[in-house]
Amino acid sequence: GFAPFAIHRAEELVAMVRNDQFGSEIRWARVRQPFQKPELDIGWGPQRVRVSEEEDDWGWSVPTMINVSGMVFSPNDDAFALSGESPGTEPRTITVSVHDFPSLRTRFVRTIEFDDKPIVDPFPRQWPIATRPVAFGPGGRRLYVPEGIGLITVLDAVTGAEIDYWDAHAGQVCTIDVQ
Repeated sequence: GFAPFAIHRAEELVAMVRNDQFGSEIRWARVRQPFQKPELDIGWGPQRVRVSEEEDDWGWSVPTMINVSGMVFSPNDDAFALSGESPGTEPRTITVSVHDFPSLRTRFVRTIEFDDKPIVDPFPRQWPIATRPVAFGPGGRRLYVPEGIGLITVLDAVTGAEIDYWDAHAGQVCTIDVQ
């Protein structure tokens, strides 16, 4: 299946997620180190690098969601955003969280409901996918969240407050790049 990853340019790290029925764990590895499978490794990727005291032997257990489907570092590499599903949320939602890096301290967690915004150009969107990658704006202060039904929500990347949203187009927004 699809396993999202993110690159931390300054530290030359790759962040990799492992989702299962019990939650999500994230591990980090050096980009320049060759992938190896040492005998003591837990078996799902390259030798890991610990970045925070928040990690255990399996990696960092994501406290904010059970199925991470998108992740990205901020442009200045001091924050890490995740998107996916949270326990007990409705299918027409997406959960977004931003964490300081490398401490992994949670800045905010926000669940966005698709149905709470009017859609300018109605289109029969029967299968919204609440698991899309997010993107930081160039300065790292804004976070752009594609909602799977054609909407894009703009959040303050520090507080999680909604700044704006717009109906991007009638179909699903599958990727986003903010320049």
